[in-house]
Amino acid sequence: METDEDQQIEAVTARLTEHNPGISPEIVATTVDEVRHRFDGCLVRVFVPLLVERLADDKLANYTRSHSNHTKGSALASTNRGPDPSASIRAQVPELAPER
Repeated sequence: METDEDQQIEAVTARLTEHNPGISPEIVATTVDEVRHRFDGCLVRVFVPLLVERLADDKLANYTRSHSNHTKGSALASTNRGPDPSASIRAQVPELAPER
């Protein structure tokens, strides 16, 4: 059964695919999926699609920049800009912390 979050993530993938015509739909979908999994274990899910869209958009922008500059290495792997932002959110909002 598809959840509301699943439908929202599908819409995020469609929007990011449309806004990034120079990137294959498979790369966009993989990026969205990887970012979404960063929120696995979060109890409060209402903001996950919004956070996924923002983070995936940043990763795809970095991917585009790195490929337009013809740099070597994995562009998606090199987009790590420090600590996981979702960890900071989870630390500030106890309801987002995964159950232990």
